[in-house]
Amino acid sequence: RLLRAGFAVTEPLGEQLLAEILHWTGGQPFLTQKICELVATALDRQSLIPTAKNIKDQVSQLIQQQVIQHWESQDEPVHFRTIGDRLLRDENQTGRLLGLYQDILEKGSIVADDSYEQTQLRLTGIVVKEDGKLIPYNAIYQAIFNREWVTKELNKLRPYAPTLQAWVNANYQDPSRLLRGEALQEALAWASNKNLSPLDYRYLNASQRQEQEASLAANRILLQANVKAKRMISLGFGVLLASLAGAAIAIRQAQLATINQERSQQGTELQRLGNSAQRQFTFDQLPALITALQAAHQLQSLVKTDETRPTIQPPVPCSVCNKS
Repeated sequence: RLLRAGFAVTEPLGEQLLAEILHWTGGQPFLTQKICELVATALDRQSLIPTAKNIKDQVSQLIQQQVIQHWESQDEPVHFRTIGDRLLRDENQTGRLLGLYQDILEKGSIVADDSYEQTQLRLTGIVVKEDGKLIPYNAIYQAIFNREWVTKELNKLRPYAPTLQAWVNANYQDPSRLLRGEALQEALAWASNKNLSPLDYRYLNASQRQEQEASLAANRILLQANVKAKRMISLGFGVLLASLAGAAIAIRQAQLATINQERSQQGTELQRLGNSAQRQFTFDQLPALITALQAAHQLQSLVKTDETRPTIQPPVPCSVCNKS
């Protein structure tokens, strides 16, 4: 009633003016008094000439111009900066408080659970508990500390702000915007001692899942490559062994062929000596006998050193010896 009495208008218009002011301030004492003073001054200067039809628009225009627009320079006495400072003063809690407040702005309200974070958010004065829900305290706070302001302040905190925003703009469907490798590890280290917003945790969790899936895929590829390499090595080793065995056989055959050839030549030579000794025995028995013994000795040595015995025709029996 006292506030309404300060307006130089008829009582019905005064009631409408006050109702419109309370719509903007939500009954917050400081803001309600400040807006009432601004309206009273505008009425006195006749920069505000309300009627039953234009009160809503005129009060809205006055608040936009003298309170919300350029609020930093018009925040006298200081009020909005105090609320902002309460939200931002503890870096470890700021992300969580801003995230909660961002959730309230997007949904209009959230269920009040009296958690530590919700209590801290209420103590900033930016939200109020009403009917078991947390809602923005008033339309002025909601207009000043809007989604753009919250996003800007969160981005000041986040080392991954550009990629997060790109991921959100892609409706959370672009995996190329997720963090990987060293960038992910740095982000997790930064977040380890902080209370972050639900969006931050969603982004970090999605990045971790993708990293784990990529790691598993890489391990599967490495395992398959390892199995394939072992199979190829085993096959190659078998081929090598077969090649070595074949080479050994070929070499042995070549050696045997050479040895057999040499033994055959030696056997032929011995056969020749034996035949010569037989012919010589007819004329000169003693030298022929010596030659025959030498050939027999050589033949015995040849047989002992080679498993493959050359086929040697024995000398024709000596007719003279048989006769004797």
